[in-house]
Amino acid sequence: MQFAKLSGFSPIVTTASSRNEALLKSLGATHVVDRLAGNVSKQIETALGGVGPTIVLDVMSEKETQELGLQVTTPGGVLVVLQKPFVGEDVQLKKHIFHVAIATSHKAQLRDFAHGMYAQLPRLLQE
Repeated sequence: MQFAKLSGFSPIVTTASSRNEALLKSLGATHVVDRLAGNVSKQIETALGGVGPTIVLDVMSEKETQELGLQVTTPGGVLVVLQKPFVGEDVQLKKHIFHVAIATSHKAQLRDFAHGMYAQLPRLLQE
């Protein structure tokens, strides 16, 4: 959320349990949808004034969360997943899926990048 906010994204809607709302808003969320209250897709649409998001970042990237992400994404929108995609793109509604790799030092090809990025992370978040 902090990176999304720093990058100028708004609104930033997140799903979580309601007990985490204050913390998530302090980190940059503009809306917190209670994932335990049911009908998450309707809550997201309501938070966004009756429309779905054009970009969904699914950090959990489980089958169910990817299905929800693709469902709520507007036609022409993008679902970004951090794990392998379990769902396919919706060609008819032009909903796209992007799989991005997380910079982790556990992967040899990303090690140098990850170390450099994580060394700068505290300063970037503070600024």
